[in-house]
Amino acid sequence: VYDYVIMDAPPTGRITRFLNVNDEVAGLARIGPIHNQAQAVMRVLKSPQTAVHLVTLLEEMPVQETADGIAELRAADLPV
Repeated sequence: VYDYVIMDAPPTGRITRFLNVNDEVAGLARIGPIHNQAQAVMRVLKSPQTAVHLVTLLEEMPVQETADGIAELRAADLPV
């Protein structure tokens, strides 16, 4: 068990897809250990104890991309 997990993620435009990949895996593997593992990861990601912190440059385009990414994450029910 970890208090914090820090990871370098793909560009902001792909972050929601990256974090939701386990939902896709769980949908493909409808039963069994792979399904169970994917579901467990999604429970952790969507837990109220989880928070996604985005870091960006203080420039117009990166700030706008980050704002768009936050909106996408919230729409996907991922805690920001």
